Amino acid sequence: MDRGGRREELKRARREATCVWILFIDLDNFKQVNDSLGHDAGDLLLRQVAERLQDSVRDTDTAARFAGDELVVVAAYIPDRTLLQTGAEKLLQVLREPFAIGDQSVRIGGSIGIAIFPDHRDDPQALLSRADLAMYQAKAAGRGTYRFAATD
Repeated sequence: MDRGGRREELKRARREATCVWILFIDLDNFKQVNDSLGHDAGDLLLRQVAERLQDSVRDTDTAARFAGDELVVVAAYIPDRTLLQTGAEKLLQVLREPFAIGDQSVRIGGSIGIAIFPDHRDDPQALLSRADLAMYQAKAAGRGTYRFAATD
């Protein structure tokens, strides 16, 4: 998602006094797949991951590749953490399902860090940084899970 799009979503959230949720997703075991099956297989896997994520989020949400094997989902109009937790668990489940790469079945997974506007910051880069840090906490907790960014 481009910087302008993130800023517009935050402006709308300020006007309407709503939250914007940033889910920063890092694929677990992607490097192993990329190294063992090659970069073409890795690229195919990333395309399949993107399709699954796009099919798993609401039409009002944005899912985009951030860098390498990192993806971001921007979600607004979710009234509470419980619904967001359900959505994060759904995304993790979708990433656990096998992917078909040629004649091979590949399993990966994901770790998710979540930051919330306005609770964790009010500019896009700071929110991404907080979500990224929370994602590393999810990885440290054993991968395949999610963590919310700490509040100040």
